[in-house]
Amino acid sequence: MRRILCCILFLLLAWPPCAHGETAAASLSEFAAVFSAHTDRLESSFEIACTPELLDQLFSGSLLPGYTLFREFTSNCGVLSLSYARRSRSIILSDVRYYEGMRILHAHRTGRLSSLTERERQTLAAAQRIAAGVQGSDLEKERQLHDLLCAQVTYYTSGVSSLHQDHDCAIGALLNGRADCDGYADAFYLLGGLAGLEVRYQHGNTIPRSEAQSGAAAGKKDVTHMWNVVRIDGQWLMLDVTWDDTDQDVSYLYFNNGQDRHLQTHIWDDRAMAVTVAATAMDSARPADLRYQLVASWDALYPLLRAAAEARQPRVCLSYPDSFDLSRQKQALSNAIYAVGVTDYQWAFGGQCAELHALAYADAFRICDSEGDILDYIDQCAQQGVRDFSLYLYPPLDQKLFAYDHRSLIHLLAQSRLLDINYKYSQDSGRVRVTDAQYLPRGSNLRTEADILSFLRAKAQLRSTSIIFYTPLSLPLSFFTNPLYSAGVVSLSWGEKAGRYTFTNLEYYPEYRLVSSTQEVSDYLLLCRRYAVDAFRLYCAPAAYLELMSDQGSALFSLLRQVGAEDCGVSYNADYGMIAVESIRWQ
Repeated sequence: MRRILCCILFLLLAWPPCAHGETAAASLSEFAAVFSAHTDRLESSFEIACTPELLDQLFSGSLLPGYTLFREFTSNCGVLSLSYARRSRSIILSDVRYYEGMRILHAHRTGRLSSLTERERQTLAAAQRIAAGVQGSDLEKERQLHDLLCAQVTYYTSGVSSLHQDHDCAIGALLNGRADCDGYADAFYLLGGLAGLEVRYQHGNTIPRSEAQSGAAAGKKDVTHMWNVVRIDGQWLMLDVTWDDTDQDVSYLYFNNGQDRHLQTHIWDDRAMAVTVAATAMDSARPADLRYQLVASWDALYPLLRAAAEARQPRVCLSYPDSFDLSRQKQALSNAIYAVGVTDYQWAFGGQCAELHALAYADAFRICDSEGDILDYIDQCAQQGVRDFSLYLYPPLDQKLFAYDHRSLIHLLAQSRLLDINYKYSQDSGRVRVTDAQYLPRGSNLRTEADILSFLRAKAQLRSTSIIFYTPLSLPLSFFTNPLYSAGVVSLSWGEKAGRYTFTNLEYYPEYRLVSSTQEVSDYLLLCRRYAVDAFRLYCAPAAYLELMSDQGSALFSLLRQVGAEDCGVSYNADYGMIAVESIRWQ
């Protein structure tokens, strides 16, 4: 019996039992489930039974240089630091410390707030105020928290990696407004948990990024990094708030990515994850205004940018293949953006995606496909009293109107209601900008001879000192000046450019009347006698002129005598139908 007991004791010492009676984990997925169960309870010490083969795998190298697979497991579960001892069939962990956000959320859920420090309680109060303000679906809550962190937190790192500080956790992000990647991820873990989201930590490295790529850690290469994994609509997705927090505006390049997009800029070992990230994110994983639109050529890009501009969208998210790498064609992309009414913007690139954001547009603009669009928009601006506006000539219209020293454009603008054909332009963007515009009255675009004559006489009757109009007709100058000289004008200046006629400095005879019958002449003569007018002119319709001046003006002199003119001087000009009566002596 004594020999049997000794054998049993020897076997117990030589072959340790499984930890706490657990079945030994034989795969990484089994280990992940057991490890997560312990860390979810924030246990500070525990033991996990493992097969020897699994232990060898856990302590072999990770995809991340300098890390073991076991170390990656601990980081992804929110473990800040720990001590461990590897046995032949288990791992014993002690002195396990967790990120503050994880500790705060666990204390809140279990009601053990007394375990928190004063600063941690303050952080919980701040997080609760924020979480209480978000609402909607999980996706809507996630976006609100994402945007809030980007708006309120500034990226900061002390450069000291050995010392855990406030900016390395949720305390720095929520109380001090500054954090490094750990702080952003920890803060989102806490906020997401309070808002009812399923959130996890994700540890990894970053791939070098070009100058154009935005983000708080831009320029750093192959650095260790921390972000989050979030469950939205049943799928686990990558979320990197740190890299979305740009200096100029909130970005969404790293918002709910599947493995396909995130692997373009991030490295992680998915063997050390307790969940499986979606290979490709579904469209429903991004709000409608953030969904990527695939473009594979400029012909596909131009209409997309135009539609966004006409809707005045502040952001456009694009994805593109290797064959159409927009990040290598920034100048051409910039020209395309400015060609649709944009006056300022920001951009970000990452993972074969481009994000155009903070798009600002001209106050008044129209993207024009045709010459008719240009004239219609100028007419609209004239009706609404818009003084400053821009025209964006959509290709190939800009190629047509900017050719040959802008002669085609000048000719077109001459047909519009613009008083002066003054503008600034950018041929690269196809933009024509008009400032402090003055407008002609409606009807100053004249296309028949009858319209021209009627318009000129109407202007003269109003004693207009300036008359400007466009006509496509090719007519001699006398066609325009004779009607004016026949309507009281004695002198004028004129000019013509691309069919736009300008008559300025018009001077009128002080006293005159346009008449079409002898009765109108008689009425006017009586009026002149009443007010003792001693000089005036008559501008007669052809039939009235012939009647008055026939038989050496006998009809005219008869009318003068009838109204009491004893003496006067008379001169005339048949070309203009003008009769001048001067030095009148009334009875």
